[in-house]
Amino acid sequence: MKDTADTQNFRLWLKDRCGSLVSFDEPMSRHTSFKVGGPADIFVRPDSRDLAVTILMRAKESGVPVFMAGDGTNLVIHDEGIRGLVMILSNVPPDIAFEEFPDGNVLVTAHAGVRTKTLCRIAIERGYDGMNFALGIPGTLGGNIAMNAGTHLGAMEQVVHSIRILSGNGTLKNLDRKDLNFHYRRLHYPTLTDTTPLPVIFEASFLLRKGDKKTIGDEARAIVSARTKKQPVTLPNAGCIFKNPEGKDPAGKLIDMAGLKGRVQGGAMISEKHGNFIVNTGNARAEDILYLIELAKKEVHERFCVELETEVKIVGL
Repeated sequence: MKDTADTQNFRLWLKDRCGSLVSFDEPMSRHTSFKVGGPADIFVRPDSRDLAVTILMRAKESGVPVFMAGDGTNLVIHDEGIRGLVMILSNVPPDIAFEEFPDGNVLVTAHAGVRTKTLCRIAIERGYDGMNFALGIPGTLGGNIAMNAGTHLGAMEQVVHSIRILSGNGTLKNLDRKDLNFHYRRLHYPTLTDTTPLPVIFEASFLLRKGDKKTIGDEARAIVSARTKKQPVTLPNAGCIFKNPEGKDPAGKLIDMAGLKGRVQGGAMISEKHGNFIVNTGNARAEDILYLIELAKKEVHERFCVELETEVKIVGL
């Protein structure tokens, strides 16, 4: 981040306004599921939506770039770190609301910093059907909506009813499902013209249905059990590294057929359980993970003429 009078003033204002909620030169290895990543120039954890909006608009006025890190999942952050401001919203109180309707529908509203696993757990406890597909998806609701996160059982687009965003011009807007254009692992905003920088999702509503609590719970336990057997849940990772190529074998199968399961680089390894996962075996650096990503791309392309596209975000430098 360029050290100008505006950025210096922004740092001073942020320290005065946020106190212990802000830190400088903060190692992102402390805040990512991969446990890797160099320092962020500025790292802030606002404890309210209003404070988050104020910080974002002040950063924009000061010319400070902003990166929304969700819960630090689905990220590979370079060892050199991130310039500018990194913000997470998981410090904002959950504040989840429920509205049940006579037809059996349930509208659940939560702020974007709520972890997806929290909403899944609450839905199971209350007997609300619709969220079990997301069991095992790490991260926050906002981040998972922005990337249309999903599993073979479904994706966020199936349950999102509406979202509340901070658009590029600083306006808070409500967008209904019809205003959102979901694709495989991404979300577009066709009704917005002010999408620079990308809108920040602050709140979302999900349309679920009342169901049988025991049936939903049994299904959830079966899903979690299957995931535990197939995925490396005990080692730091960022979920699936690659998108599944359309009309081809899944990315994990292609990587397996390329003979790459168990391949090690430094402290990183292509999982022996699932080829589409890279794990931190204890002392990985981002450069180790990035090496294995490029190796998988190269080998799969050479053997099967398939271009693998990363699902994780690679950020920093």
